[in-house]
Amino acid sequence: MIFALIMLTSGCVEPIEDKERAHELEIIQKYLKDNGITDESKTEGGIYFIGDTSGNAASPAAGDYVIISFVGRFLENMEIRETSYDSLKNQWIAAGNYKNYLYGPVMMPLGKSITGINEGLSLMKEGGKATLIIPSDKAFYDYKPLIYEIRLHKVVDNPMTYSKSLYKTYLSENGFTTQLKDSVFYKEIVTPPEDTVKPATGDEVYFRFAGLLIDEFRSAADDTFDTNFPIS
Repeated sequence: MIFALIMLTSGCVEPIEDKERAHELEIIQKYLKDNGITDESKTEGGIYFIGDTSGNAASPAAGDYVIISFVGRFLENMEIRETSYDSLKNQWIAAGNYKNYLYGPVMMPLGKSITGINEGLSLMKEGGKATLIIPSDKAFYDYKPLIYEIRLHKVVDNPMTYSKSLYKTYLSENGFTTQLKDSVFYKEIVTPPEDTVKPATGDEVYFRFAGLLIDEFRSAADDTFDTNFPIS
């Protein structure tokens, strides 16, 4: 009886999977046809790569980090799955779950993402932009194909060296010349009157502040991760 039940269950699963697989293929083929995309865009890894490969540098290699901007959508209904663009957050249903998410370019090691994105990035060049159509077997095996628009801003071989370079350049360009201790630098923006009381240990102080990332691809407003007043 148990054996018969197992056989009956197994017999029902495969047709459902076949139907879902066929539906996914229909979604992909319809998009390709509607947008004039040929099978020549299909890569050896099984994704479709459409885009500008004329970036101004070499493609990222194993061990590199990449700085990218992106928007990923479900191909069937073009609903946003995830995005790094602040301008698209109102279209992203899940945005409310990421209220503290800092929008903007993301740095990650090549190979960290899903198979389809990893392959797409390896085909891009620094400064280029591409669209990737990713079947679910190159993503999440759920019969929901994805489409990602990705801009590859920069390829970084050593994140620490890159960060130190940004820091040094920022200090120089913004006039931070007074060093407090270690690598902490200080610049006085408003000179207080001479009779101003200086705070001492134990005093209660009221002040305005903004914490910003040092980033070459975003504005100050985009880079603000903590503040108690608006940044423009």
